[in-house]
Amino acid sequence: MSHNYTSALASVLSALDWGDGTACVVGHKSPDTDAICSAVAYARLMQALGHPCKAWAAGPLNPETRFIADLWQLPVPDELTHIAPGTRLILMDHAEYAQAVEGADRARLLQVIDHHGIGDISEQNLVYYKAMPVGSTCTLVFTSYRETGIAIPDDTARLLLAGLISDTRNLKKPTTTKLDILAWEMLTAQLGLTAEHLDAVYAGMVKASQDITGLSDREIFLSYFKEYKLEGIKLGIANLESTGDAPVDMFLDRMLAVMPQILSESNNTMLFARLFIQNGTYLLYHGPGAKATAEKAFGPSLREGVCHVESRLSRKTDIVPMLTAVLRSA
Repeated sequence: MSHNYTSALASVLSALDWGDGTACVVGHKSPDTDAICSAVAYARLMQALGHPCKAWAAGPLNPETRFIADLWQLPVPDELTHIAPGTRLILMDHAEYAQAVEGADRARLLQVIDHHGIGDISEQNLVYYKAMPVGSTCTLVFTSYRETGIAIPDDTARLLLAGLISDTRNLKKPTTTKLDILAWEMLTAQLGLTAEHLDAVYAGMVKASQDITGLSDREIFLSYFKEYKLEGIKLGIANLESTGDAPVDMFLDRMLAVMPQILSESNNTMLFARLFIQNGTYLLYHGPGAKATAEKAFGPSLREGVCHVESRLSRKTDIVPMLTAVLRSA
């Protein structure tokens, strides 16, 4: 007996407990471009397969996402701050309750589509979990379109390409894989775009991400912020993209000054922040046990509240594993 692979996979997805309402498709809090674009593109795929879904954003758009959304006329999902118990939920670009929309731990989780490590998300009923070590969740969504045989419309192709070039730094990030490159090539060809054009688009995205004009120090700190639960300890890690026009020391002072307020407003035990300047990474820390944890992970403090490493550290592939190793050995 022969079976068509694409229709067989579609039938697997149909076996999930979709219920009678509309499922929420949503990325992590403090959403980045990949989280936003993958959610919209994946909701469209599920709709094409006959499953009522709506994409949401678990927070306001950051400056980079606003830039590319305006440039390419991408749809912007509404914000979702919390969900009711039993809500059908598809998580994009994360697998951590600490990063998920409020109420996710009481939702009916249907799917997880992610390119990070396995977090603390759990579900007792049938669930579809797709995780791959690629550079972008949008690359995963691209493969899902291919696997289900659903054609990618041009407006969806722009969504996928936006998330892909953002999360892979336009294929320059070390986590970029051959699959990311293949998706980039196929989407670029479909849209009739050149590598030179995408270089210019990405340069604009970088410039937008580094523009902190008009933002409060709290908004700057939280623009690229994620929460984790590592070895039973809740902590937050910010990605600081720019100092603006401020000298580095002055900017570090401002971020250190706002960290106590942010810590008191959250359920985190410790806060950390990453700032890459030229060939080095500054690691800021605050909270009970944060200094000892940071110094074990990154070396002696450069000054109170700040460590420095003479290399470029990634939050996902370097900082989180380094902090996890220290907390595990404590």
